[in-house]
Amino acid sequence: MSIKSITIFLILLLILFPFVSTYSLTLGTNIIKGNKFYQEGKYEDAVRKYTEGLAKKANYTLYYNRGASFYKLGQYNKAISDFENAATYSNSEKGHIKAIYNAGNSSFMQAEADKAKNPSSALESYEKAVKHFERVLQLDSNNAEAAYNLELGRIRIDELKKKQKNDQKNKDHRKQDQQNQNQQQDQQNNNQQSQNQQQDQQNNNQQSQNQQQDQQNNNQQSQNQQQDQQNNNQQNTISSENVSPEDILKEEARRKETANLFLSNGSAEPVDKDW
Repeated sequence: MSIKSITIFLILLLILFPFVSTYSLTLGTNIIKGNKFYQEGKYEDAVRKYTEGLAKKANYTLYYNRGASFYKLGQYNKAISDFENAATYSNSEKGHIKAIYNAGNSSFMQAEADKAKNPSSALESYEKAVKHFERVLQLDSNNAEAAYNLELGRIRIDELKKKQKNDQKNKDHRKQDQQNQNQQQDQQNNNQQSQNQQQDQQNNNQQSQNQQQDQQNNNQQSQNQQQDQQNNNQQNTISSENVSPEDILKEEARRKETANLFLSNGSAEPVDKDW
């Protein structure tokens, strides 16, 4: 059977409506009222009545019918538990098979509800459904509905596992791509850091060269100052060497003559230097 031709079969077997005389009057009342609520589509009220009966005594019919009510409410995990309990309390093979079959249906529907948001939980529920249908076929190999649902459950498991495998593969690819991007970014950062270090080294070298040039300029300036001083000293030496003894004597005579002239006029001028 191909996947395309499969539609969800999952028929919930008919709810039991046992005769009241089979049970005690009080227990039978809970079953009858619960069944009435179930037929009216008042599944929460039905659950309440079946639960009241179970508080008095564990019973196949109460568990089975409450499981059917939970199924209608979409509370599949609770339905699974009740159908499994119903199978435990069944007094007939037929009732046991019905309970196990509907536990499989409930497990399948729980998987359908979970597969979008929680694939792992859905896979567990599909596998649980398959086990229930396999158990039904062990007890009733001619059960066509269980065989159909079993194949559908296995197909769903294969689909989900394939999807999980593809999702993991895509996740690994995305992780690898992210790692590659991170490595490239790290390499770019390292290259940028290396360039910054080289630029800093160049700046330091330039600064050192500037300092050396400044030192050379200072040295040159000092040399120029020394040369200027030497030139001035040389000029002074040359000027001193150009003055002859005769010039000195003439200058001394001139000064004395000037002094005498001032004395004769009643004024005097101090001599700057006594040669």
